[in-house]
Amino acid sequence: LSPLQYHKRLKLHEAQRLMLVKNFDASQAAYAVGYASATQFSRDYKKLFGTPPKKSVRVIGLILAILFLLGGGAGLIAAIVGGAA
Repeated sequence: LSPLQYHKRLKLHEAQRLMLVKNFDASQAAYAVGYASATQFSRDYKKLFGTPPKKSVRVIGLILAILFLLGGGAGLIAAIVGGAA
């Protein structure tokens, strides 16, 4: 993994967190992490995560909601939202 690829992954993971925690849409998250093009962001996101941003965030959100309702996801939720306040 090159430094450029590593940096891109960090940006994509941060964008995913923003969409989950802050309810950013894909364009807002893309620009917040430094992408000049929402289209390029969506391409890179799909390449890394295997699904488009909107679908990925919806699925992760549903999984977290189920875990929360079952009472077993507090640690996972805390790990995903990180320092979000």
